[in-house]
Amino acid sequence: MLAFRTVTYCTENEETPSTAFATVVQRGYSRQAETLADGHAIAAVKKLYGHAGGGASVFETFAAYHTEHGGEAPSLLSTHPLDAERIERLRQAAADWDPVRQPLRPLALPMPPPQ
Repeated sequence: MLAFRTVTYCTENEETPSTAFATVVQRGYSRQAETLADGHAIAAVKKLYGHAGGGASVFETFAAYHTEHGGEAPSLLSTHPLDAERIERLRQAAADWDPVRQPLRPLALPMPPPQ
């Protein structure tokens, strides 16, 4: 049924079933690449700040927005991991975070000197 809906969705957008299938496969690869990138980002945040606390709140905000405005695309049609998957992964990464010992602080972004 899901495959039928996917093909129907894609063919309604002027794609043939074969290009629709290729699109689904490509999106799956993109999702894997984004999941890998998320892992690298979590590692970088932990290295810089010593924890990943507070990171899930970004995707909780996205999830609330998606809920208010019709929801996310099904994972099969998405190029990014679902918000719920990212939230869970960030919560797991922040499991050892102690907000009293390690309070959140603003992002430490390098700023170019004024010209």
